[in-house]
Amino acid sequence: MGSTAKSSGKGANGATSTAQSDPATQLQEIQKLLFGQQIAQVEHAITALRDETRQHIQAFEKSVKASLDKQRKDFSAQLETLNAHVESLNEQHSNREALIEDDIDGVKRSIDTFEKQVDAAHNELEKSLNQESKQLRDEMNAQHEEAMSGLQGNTDTLEQNKVDRQMLADLFSKVAESIRN
Repeated sequence: MGSTAKSSGKGANGATSTAQSDPATQLQEIQKLLFGQQIAQVEHAITALRDETRQHIQAFEKSVKASLDKQRKDFSAQLETLNAHVESLNEQHSNREALIEDDIDGVKRSIDTFEKQVDAAHNELEKSLNQESKQLRDEMNAQHEEAMSGLQGNTDTLEQNKVDRQMLADLFSKVAESIRN
């Protein structure tokens, strides 16, 4: 029996007798016989699902890539628009700064002109005041001399009148002395 088992153990598939005696191998062979077609269908379904999943993943990756590319393009366009706007603002700022500097220069020129006018007016006023002062001084000196000469004349007149009174008093004193005598 042992030799028949060995000879019958070698079958058409060429498996050894030890392989038949192994329960795991025997179980696999039984499963193949019983469920082989169903396992093949499941494996085929799994392969089909893998292929379909791979296709979906590839389509998803393609969609994501397209979406990212579109977003990059949109972002680049928005960035370019923003850069153009910033450049425009910088140019406007430069223009305004130039206008402000021109205004400041104009104000400085106006202030310089005003200062020159003020200095000229001040010099003219000072010159005019000096002339008026000299004229007033000359007039006051003339009036002072006139008043002094008038006073001198009055003083002389008063002295003459005083002398006349003195003489009159001396005369009255002599008359009174002569009357007493």
